[in-house]
Formats: sequence, structure tokens, C-alpha cells
Amino acid sequence: FAKSVLESGDSIETISAQCSSNVKSCHDTTNTNYQVPVGRKYVIHSIVFLPSGAGAPQLRLWVGSTVDSSAGATQVLQDFEYKLTNDSSAVYIPCYIEVAAGNYVNPEATNSGEKINVIVNGVETSA
Repeated sequence: FAKSVLESGDSIETISAQCSSNVKSCHDTTNTNYQVPVGRKYVIHSIVFLPSGAGAPQLRLWVGSTVDSSAGATQVLQDFEYKLTNDSSAVYIPCYIEVAAGNYVNPEATNSGEKINVIVNGVETSA
């Protein structure tokens, strides 16, 4: 994994979404769809996957220019499945994913009826 050093103008951004058998764009702390600003990039360092309910929920993560959609997007996490033993389990996924300006981070719950919460931690920096 690459080491990040914050520079002037960088900001730590935590974005999140809740989805249930759909694709949903992550929101920022103002509950607005988070789109990487022009001239910037968002570097994802970790994903926290919080399934709700028993079963085997699956998570996909898409990066694309359309809100709440996987159409035309790039899949950056494919069918991450976690077998739950109870409904309070959380999974921490360390990663390094660069998201270019103009794009949204769009998680998708792929098992019918499974609700998941996704928290994405990263740094917004100059492109």
C-alpha cells in the first residue's frame, strides 16, 4: 500500500451509503452525493462494510460519472462476500483506489433483500 502524506489543500473525506439490492452513491457529511471536484482526485484507503441481517451479503463498488448507477462505471471491488454469524459484524477492507475528478463512488448490494452500510475513508488531493 502506498503511504499518504497530507499536503496543503488535502482533506480527509469520509463518505458513506446505505444500499439494499441497488446501487447508491456515497454521500458526504452534508448528506450530498459526493462527486470528486474538478482538479482533484479522491484516494480511497479503506472501506468499512457493515451488513445488516444474517446471510451472505455481497458488496460491489463502482466508480463512474453517474449518480446512483453502475452504467458506464468501472467496477473496483467485485462481489466481496462476507458470511455473517450475527448482524453486528463489520468488515474493514484496506485498499488503494484512485477516483478521478467528476466521478462518484457507488456501492452496490448484490444479494436480494440484504441491506448494507458502506463507509469509505480517503483523502481528497490535487490531481
